[in-house]
Amino acid sequence: SVNPAYGVFLDNNLIKDLLLSKDDLPLNLDLWPQPGDSLFVVMKEKKGHLFAKFVGRKEIIGYFAKPPSLELHLSVPANVMYIVDEGIVCYTASGQEIFVHKNNMRQTHRLGELVHPKIVREASTFSYSGTLIAQKEAMIGADANAVLLYLKKHGGCMRFTDKSEADLIQSAFKMSKSAFKRALGSLYKQGLIELDLTETRIIKQ
Repeated sequence: SVNPAYGVFLDNNLIKDLLLSKDDLPLNLDLWPQPGDSLFVVMKEKKGHLFAKFVGRKEIIGYFAKPPSLELHLSVPANVMYIVDEGIVCYTASGQEIFVHKNNMRQTHRLGELVHPKIVREASTFSYSGTLIAQKEAMIGADANAVLLYLKKHGGCMRFTDKSEADLIQSAFKMSKSAFKRALGSLYKQGLIELDLTETRIIKQ
């Protein structure tokens, strides 16, 4: 269970749940684990009380038997263990580490959340890089839908075009400029929008 005043109480199959203190958790409550999530922690004792603590990233592999290698280009289930400036660090149930850069995520993920990153590179022994963004061809449809939804919410017209600045596109749509241009191209080919130098408009059916 989650208690903003104290932290998160973890079920570890003991009579009493272990407290993971709010001092060890992000300031943003949206990043805290939720019921059903899983974290890898160790049990500590202080003044007769048991509580949970995170394990250091460099130490966590020592708690697992030698894990098997992961195949490239396959998606694997893993739980978010660390949130860092550059992205998230996930671990599989077997102990493989998977780092997902923030550019390879479509949304924010919380500690303990189960994700399914696709393995794109082996960084070192038992350590991999992954992505949570679907293949480019599949994302064109999702990105196009996001742009179309934005247009509908803004009266069918927007000042974003394929000439807009990349940082403005990223801020509004959470996608790269190249992905945005592909989305516009997809909508244009479907006859759903019209483009000019200063704005993009929905074509009224």
